[in-house]
Amino acid sequence: ISKDVDLATAGNLSTWFATNSVNPCLVGNMKITGCINAEDIYYIRDNMPMLEELDLSGADIMPVGVHPPNTIPDAAFYNEVYN
Repeated sequence: ISKDVDLATAGNLSTWFATNSVNPCLVGNMKITGCINAEDIYYIRDNMPMLEELDLSGADIMPVGVHPPNTIPDAAFYNEVYN
């Protein structure tokens, strides 16, 4: 399935899935707009095994912890841990 996600607050991707009753394991294409951070990127890695396309062109990557703004963490999509 394909989903367009607009996040007002970085770090809330998991909440978006729960609030909208969407199973992240079934999403194959996703476009994110708004604010995300490394926590959201790791959520994608760990919970979305079917994801083939990810469009972040409309997303602002906010800093969190040691992760600077507008940067995808090193090895962000390695060592997937599917829940």
